[in-house]
Amino acid sequence: MKLSAEPVEAFTRYPAKAYPELLFQHDVTEDIFDISGCDSTGIYLRTSKPGKFIKAPFQGDSIEIIDCATVNPYFSTNKFHSHYLEGEMFFIATKAHNDFNHVLINNEPICHEVTLPNAISRTLLLKNDILIARGISGAGKTQTLQKINLKDGAALQEYSFHDDYQDAGLLQDGVFSYDPYTSTITYAFLYQNGFLSLDTNLKLKYAAKTIDQREGIGARVTKTGSAYTYEGVPERVTSMTTAFKGTLYIGSNIYASNDSLASGSGMLPIDTYALTTGQYKGSFYLKQDKGERIRKILIHSDLLLACTRTKIIMYRLVH
Repeated sequence: MKLSAEPVEAFTRYPAKAYPELLFQHDVTEDIFDISGCDSTGIYLRTSKPGKFIKAPFQGDSIEIIDCATVNPYFSTNKFHSHYLEGEMFFIATKAHNDFNHVLINNEPICHEVTLPNAISRTLLLKNDILIARGISGAGKTQTLQKINLKDGAALQEYSFHDDYQDAGLLQDGVFSYDPYTSTITYAFLYQNGFLSLDTNLKLKYAAKTIDQREGIGARVTKTGSAYTYEGVPERVTSMTTAFKGTLYIGSNIYASNDSLASGSGMLPIDTYALTTGQYKGSFYLKQDKGERIRKILIHSDLLLACTRTKIIMYRLVH
């Protein structure tokens, strides 16, 4: 995934009221894949090795390796989503197209199988028994956001997309964030300059555009039967999101007309939006070393947590 150095149309960024102050970073030998979550003591990260996780404390530099694969055969594959919530690690592990295992790791593995109503590709753990997922519904392959009861796999609510683009749902692909302060779920599109704001029952509050001036996937799509072919490489607009206390933070893959210094150094623009209205509030930048792009960000209190492939970076948000 590369940042586009040439804006499609002129747009500008202006400074956000908060800016990140680097506190410290952990260098790790593990290949970090994603951030699973955090608590008051530290941050939990999933590595690229099946079943292996890292816990990095907010104070000190001792890294704890958590290896779940040795005690549970479900972690012989990396085809699962991980979420750390309320002191426990949860896993939604792929078995087949739509058969998932809900695995709770505490001191000992506890596992029960749940067959979900549809195939899913993106997940947000709202509570320990409520999953929000992006999936496919019905014979028409309608793209949906679903609220699912993990105790029995029942779909509770649903928000549907109209797939007018005929690109195998690529334009509908996105990432979730949740802000408990405003009880708002956001779904930011990866290949479009926009996001949805929904309540916890998946009722749409509003749809908003980001400041990035690019729409579409940047590739021509050809459909033959049920297969899709892309001429050119689909380009992301959004790379990652997080939400905290009424603000949505979006990592952008597109540089603005006044981002010449940032684009020259490879820095990652973080754009902020008011969750109640979708209005743009301003931007700041995170440093990215060559070959070490930031993979995910998370806000905890006044800390901004970021990870690259081999680094865990912690900032304090200064207002």
